[in-house]
Amino acid sequence: MRKCLYKRVRPREHFSVARIRSQETCDRSGMPTILDLPQELLELVFSHLVNTPTLTRHPGYRPHSVACIVGSLRLVCRAWADWLYEHHLYHTLSFTSSTQSLAFIDYLAKRSRKLPRAKCQYLRVGSITTGDGPAPLSPTTWISAETLESLIDLFSDTIVTLDLTFVVFFTLPSQTINALGRIKQLHNLWLDFKRGWPRSTDASIAGTQSENSDVSSELALSQESNVSIQGTRSEELDASMEGNRSEDLDAWIEEHPSWLNSLMMEAQGLKLLQLALPLFQMSIPDLMAGARYPAITYLKVDVVRIRPNVLLSIATALKPSLKFLSLANCVEHTVQLLLPVYETLRETLEGFSVSFTQSLTPIRNLSFSKLRVLAVYWLTDFGLFSQPLFSQSPIEILAIAASSTTLDPLTLDTFSKLPQLKKLVFMEARPDYSPPTTWLKACEARHIKCINVDHSELSLLAKL
Repeated sequence: MRKCLYKRVRPREHFSVARIRSQETCDRSGMPTILDLPQELLELVFSHLVNTPTLTRHPGYRPHSVACIVGSLRLVCRAWADWLYEHHLYHTLSFTSSTQSLAFIDYLAKRSRKLPRAKCQYLRVGSITTGDGPAPLSPTTWISAETLESLIDLFSDTIVTLDLTFVVFFTLPSQTINALGRIKQLHNLWLDFKRGWPRSTDASIAGTQSENSDVSSELALSQESNVSIQGTRSEELDASMEGNRSEDLDAWIEEHPSWLNSLMMEAQGLKLLQLALPLFQMSIPDLMAGARYPAITYLKVDVVRIRPNVLLSIATALKPSLKFLSLANCVEHTVQLLLPVYETLRETLEGFSVSFTQSLTPIRNLSFSKLRVLAVYWLTDFGLFSQPLFSQSPIEILAIAASSTTLDPLTLDTFSKLPQLKKLVFMEARPDYSPPTTWLKACEARHIKCINVDHSELSLLAKL
């Protein structure tokens, strides 16, 4: 008979599974209990317990609140403690200081190999410095390429999403790029850049554990290791717009032209690439030289940080597999410069998203032969529906922000120029949100289904 380690904690009301166990032993009657369920069913139960809105970052990202739930559920019994530790406790890890990172690495190194091995699917590492820039203000704050390498190697067989933020300068040495290549299931890669000196943080993992430490102390560790420590990602550090670039950064970019190309070549399993790096002058050799690039299907780009010619090179290289394109900070004058990108992808794109109606004006006369999904966060000009972009593209899903429906009422024939439109999606809608009556009637007139979602993620919209 399994013994239960459940203690008199005060769990949150919404995960009542933690209350199903008796205080000392499992069911003495011999009847099956929840502990006897197959792991597949336990996973299903758990998925409902930790169901959270997807408004935060990537859909695979789990907020700290989930780690708290996992930690409490581990107190039910040893079987759950091991299972949750291995599969869920460190599902999402976020590091923003060297002290924090090294303490976690040391903790896992001291953990007995006989105990279950933790798995991480979403690894987020910020404040990365590669040694090219000035010495950091505090050696305990910035994360070196070597430390990043160590974190990657800990979970190289389980990481699905790698979210990296650089400071001052951005590059990766060849050995770190090789480490990324060893990640067997790396499907999503985020590359961001925050220029400036991060604030010093005293955050670190509070101690390590011995082989015999109890479940509650591991919960304390998870609560710190799974939190994105504040300070290094503050708004004051985000000064990487083109007009603010320093001469040092320009010189560095000229000296490091091909590291991104090498990274793309190494990570052959990539499906999603998000770029928010200031690639203004960087040339990417070999992009047009028949090199074998990963079959990336989804590209997300901060347009302010990347020159149109660089984006065109990337789009051309990825064209054979690229299906979805998201452009952030894309305004009307920027879109005009991006026309070659759209013209290159007009026969292959199945979905793209922009922030404003004005972003579509320069491409209103382009039709996209495979375009099924179009997301426009602020859609304010319904006159565009008569333009080829809408009327001659096979758009089945149109997504707009729920908050933008207050800007302009619709008429019954608003969607008459979109013959294949099947679904109108209201993004980032609250649970109690209901579209205005005029919108509902316009959809009913064309047999269009209205759907509310709590996110604005293009890849998820395409699955509706």
